[in-house]
Amino acid sequence: MPLENPSSYNLQNYNLVENEYITIVPSGLCYKYTSNEESYIKEWLKIVEFTLKQYPVKKVVLLPHVLHPKAVDDRNIIQKICSAIKNPRLISLSKEMLASEARFILSNGYMTITGRMHASISTFMGNKPAIALSYSVKYAGIIGQDLPGWRNGRRAWFRTM
Repeated sequence: MPLENPSSYNLQNYNLVENEYITIVPSGLCYKYTSNEESYIKEWLKIVEFTLKQYPVKKVVLLPHVLHPKAVDDRNIIQKICSAIKNPRLISLSKEMLASEARFILSNGYMTITGRMHASISTFMGNKPAIALSYSVKYAGIIGQDLPGWRNGRRAWFRTM
């Protein structure tokens, strides 16, 4: 595996401009939310469609966070979203990438909406806001307890959007 080199990453490789896109990270862990995958997909479709409507000049980037095992691969959900929504502002980044590259993308967007906790943390570390959709008690510990202490030292991401 190559060494991480964040200085080599370039948003132009993805046709993105800093702060001009919103990243959405849907979780492939459908079964953690519901036994009905169709209703789960419909909710993600609502989130993506709402975001496209509310932010008409921003791109919406679908970024998978977990790729293995195949049964919970976020790209499964992303593929279904892209099949249902045809919009030139909707971009799917489905190739495998290093964690540092995903953090680079997350921290350079306008904001993140995510079903994966680590995507929210990477966004917060870039001083950007994230909406973390919870499926686990770990959110309460990391975001509910640990993050407020971290926020006191780094208030920049609290700025008004």
